[in-house]
Amino acid sequence: MEEQNAINNVGENQAQSVNDNLDQTAMQPSQVVAAASDMPQVKYAGFWIRWVAVFIDGIVVTVVAIPIMIAFYFLSGGTFSGKDADMPVGFNFLGYIISWSYYIFMTDKYQATFGKKAMGIIVVAEDLSKLPLGKIILRETIGKIVSGIILGIGYLMAAFTNRKRALHDIISGTVVIYKEPEAKTHNGVIVGVMVACILFALVIIGILASIVLVSLSSARDKAMEKANNQSAYPAMENVKEL
Repeated sequence: MEEQNAINNVGENQAQSVNDNLDQTAMQPSQVVAAASDMPQVKYAGFWIRWVAVFIDGIVVTVVAIPIMIAFYFLSGGTFSGKDADMPVGFNFLGYIISWSYYIFMTDKYQATFGKKAMGIIVVAEDLSKLPLGKIILRETIGKIVSGIILGIGYLMAAFTNRKRALHDIISGTVVIYKEPEAKTHNGVIVGVMVACILFALVIIGILASIVLVSLSSARDKAMEKANNQSAYPAMENVKEL
């Protein structure tokens, strides 16, 4: 009898243990939901929003670089190396240094350049932590050089790759995300900048076309004038002989 009671008690304890496990299992989905809600929301920045940021940064770099380049030009005695032929090389090199310094400093200090700040996006590591300086330098120098020398395909990859990563992001182990995922996307700004770029391109094409047409017209007039002079020269010789 006592053995039977002991067996019954063991069975009740096992049943209670199974019920407790079932209760814990039933709570797991809610715990998963709670854990998921605690995880940071991530929204990756796509190609066009990043392109607008680059466009804005281009304006900023140009405004900053031109006075520095002009000052350096005069301080160097009118040329960068004493030869006028080397001046464009010096200008380009100085421009690259200014641009790289801008991107590296801003990304290291604020995780974003002025263009990215305007668009509400930042550059972070793949685990969403702040980038170390070494990765920033790798991204902004070697990474972007590689993205650019393959006809800009490295930049276009941001439109097609997982997590909207460009080639320089893959090289440096970075992602570009929205600082506030719930914020409204700046679609109006993107469209506005695109329209402005198209209009600017049309203006440039118009100016170049006008220059070409004026040059062709001038060349044609000179050719006609030369031809007229050549045809009139024999007639003048005949008059002199008479």
